[in-house]
Amino acid sequence: MSKTDQSSSSFKASPKKRATAKRKKQKKAQVKKYSDQTWQMTINRSVASGLGYPKKELGLEKINLIEAFTHRTFAHEYNQRVTDQKVADNQRLEFLGDAILGYICTIKIFALAPQLSEGELSALRATLINRTTLKNVAISAGFEPHLRLGRGEVKMGEAARAARLADLTEAVIGAIYLDLGLEVAKEWVWQQLRGFLDLSSIDDQTLSDPKTELQHWAHKVHKVTPKYVSESMIKKEQTLYRSEVFIGKYSIGVGFGVTKRESQREAASQALKSIDLQKISLSNESF
Repeated sequence: MSKTDQSSSSFKASPKKRATAKRKKQKKAQVKKYSDQTWQMTINRSVASGLGYPKKELGLEKINLIEAFTHRTFAHEYNQRVTDQKVADNQRLEFLGDAILGYICTIKIFALAPQLSEGELSALRATLINRTTLKNVAISAGFEPHLRLGRGEVKMGEAARAARLADLTEAVIGAIYLDLGLEVAKEWVWQQLRGFLDLSSIDDQTLSDPKTELQHWAHKVHKVTPKYVSESMIKKEQTLYRSEVFIGKYSIGVGFGVTKRESQREAASQALKSIDLQKISLSNESF
């Protein structure tokens, strides 16, 4: 066979290869679709019913609860591979859930602790709304096995795990609010959090929170509120946050953490450790 004939034969075989590749791609897409459908069914059957979703809602595929269990790293990797069907992550729901959570805890502790001052109420609320508590809620509710993660996120350490589980709890709260309403969200949130609230043991140590303590000092001494400037940074493939706290134009502390909230708490803690708050004197002209 001549080189020309060999080339022609090879050329004729290429459509078969393309057809084979196309079939493999379609099969892979079908497997992926089945996997997604199976995951959604698991969410509906194993999670939704325990959150107050009625049975008639369990067959829906577009409820916000599905989005709540999709981490940003999974969505990023999925959307790079699949172009015809984009997946949304849970960050918007996390933002909403954070606000709903704050509202629910505020009205509850305001009613339960009429003897506490504004500062004490803020500190008490901080004992409920923090990464550790929200992580524990996600674990006790059985959320963790159902959270879709990117391959890189799976390799992260315990600090990243705690942060994403706390974020997941807030995203679920946002989903419950959108899908079922505020009253159902109130009932579920307080059912999860009331066990973490012990009004009988409230004292200065229990209410200790660096941001609250720093704020109390700033209000008392200078009649101003500390300002935090935060920025994200990538370190060894992990997103970290750097926060700097200011009194007026003066920087008084810097902190780092895997979440913005954690970095701000660390900045406040460093400010409390590094300076004598009772002796520092700042000009009123700086505010």
